This record gives sequence, structure tokens and C-alpha cells, in this order.
Amino acid sequence: VELPGFATEIQGTGEKAAPRNTRELVRVEQKRRDALILDNQVFVGVRSDEAHKFTDIALMQAEFGMSGPDEEARDVIYTSSFLAIFSKIRDGIVWLMRQIYDLIGNYGWAIIIIAVSFKLITWPLNQMQVKSMKKMSALKPEMDKINEKFKDNPQEKQKKIMALYKENNVNPAKGCLPMLIQVPVFIALYSAFSESMELWRSPFILWMNDLSQPDTVYVIKDLFFVQNFHINILPLFMIGSQILQQRFTTVVSDPQQKMLMYFMPVIMIFFFWSMPSGVTLYWTVQNIISIIWQVAANKMDDPVTVKT
Repeated sequence: VELPGFATEIQGTGEKAAPRNTRELVRVEQKRRDALILDNQVFVGVRSDEAHKFTDIALMQAEFGMSGPDEEARDVIYTSSFLAIFSKIRDGIVWLMRQIYDLIGNYGWAIIIIAVSFKLITWPLNQMQVKSMKKMSALKPEMDKINEKFKDNPQEKQKKIMALYKENNVNPAKGCLPMLIQVPVFIALYSAFSESMELWRSPFILWMNDLSQPDTVYVIKDLFFVQNFHINILPLFMIGSQILQQRFTTVVSDPQQKMLMYFMPVIMIFFFWSMPSGVTLYWTVQNIISIIWQVAANKMDDPVTVKT
């Protein structure tokens, strides 16, 4: 943290024998002209049991005024800014990536394996979401009739719509369940891929030479009002796959919903443009798997019948 009037000097003090891509104790010294000096020690990098071997717990216990066991000191030192559930999922993902990396020697392929595995685990939920959306689309003509017939009686209209849902065994909330489950997982993945030292300067293939950074292939010095505009390839692949996925997995007949469906990728490209390429790679692989499997599933699904 830069302080006004202070000159900041950062020195690494980690053990030379510390394993690659683990946390390092860093000394941050901030000096001011009146000889006031702020001397701090912080840890950077991934939290791992392997790195704890090189942590001076006695020093940190003295720093934090603690006399308890080592684990108590570590709990204070390694407090995450995320909620506990995100931290646990994140730490599990980092551990899993490390195990896969030890087998294949590439974190990019480790990310792909994790993406495929997670897709397999959540596939039943995703299919439930798609089937729910198909049923809702099939019910739309009947819902339009109810809306027109009872447009002046909102209570009766809602009663008839709920009866139609019940008759056809449709629960609109089921379509949201898979997304709600994936939100904490995605946040944990973002935390893992953006904060884990395992991915720092870790290359994958072709132009992707650092999974912890966007996969920039060219920088435009001046683009209209933007200086140093970075051209990233992977977000473009991700958006293309997202549009194809929506085309094959989303059944929407309402014009406003269709407009929203195709506007979402525009929002997502801004969201993913500056993300670590490891996160974008994960999302792109998930989209590609969804497209392949949904094309096959659409050919095998029975047509939806509506009970009125």
C-alpha cells in the first residue's frame, strides 16, 4: 500500500530452499523524510501446507501477540477476504490443480480436466434447467391466453397460471437452481485462478503464456479514447461459444427475453476481458462441452406435451 510522503521498498525474505510457487514472507519498508519508518512483514502467494514449512511461526506469534499452537497463528495470518465457504472451495480447487499438475505438468490441462469434471458432476442439474425452460416455452401459448382472459383480474390470473404449472409439473424455480449452485463455485474459481501463485507465469499452449493474466497478443497504443488497448483472443472464443451454447440450450419465445439472451454476451465480454486467462479458459471449456452434449441431447429428447 503506497502512503503519501513515504518511499516504499519491498524486499523478499523467503527461504532460498522454499518450493516454487509457494508463499513468501516479504518485508515492506516505508520511509519518510522525518526518519519515520514503517516496517511490515506480509505473506504473498498461495496458502499451502508445503509452504508452511518455511513460515517463521514463532516470529508471527510474537508479532500477533499469540502464544498458542502454530495452527492458531496460521488461522490469523491466512484469513481470506472471501466468505469461509468460498475459501474452502477455493483451497480445494488449488489442491486439486496441484495434484493434477504433478501428474501432467501443465496447469492449463489441469484447468480443462477440472472443467470437464465439474460439468459431469453438475450435468443432471443443467439438464433439469434446460427441460424446465423447454416446458415453460411450451406453456407460453396457454399462458398468453390466460393473461389475455384475466388481464383485469391479477389474482385470478396468477391462480390460473399456478394451476397450469401444477397440471404440467412445472416449477419455475428449478430453472434458477443450477445457476445459484454454480455462483459460489465460480467465485471460488476466480479466487483460485487469480490469487494462486501456482498460475503465476504458468504457460499453457500457443499464445497463452501466463494463465494468471489475460492472454494479450497485441496492444494498441491509442484506440479512440483508450490508451494501451489489449487485444485478448480467449474472451472472443468464450463469447462465441456462449452464443452457440445459448442457441442450443435456451428455448425462448418472448422477444424481450430473446433480446436479453443475445445482449448478455456483450456484457460478459466486458466482464471477462481483463480476467485471468485461466478463468476464461475454464468457462470456454464448459461452454464447448455444453454445446456438444446438448446437440446430442436435443436429438434424443421427447417432444414436450402440454396439459390444459
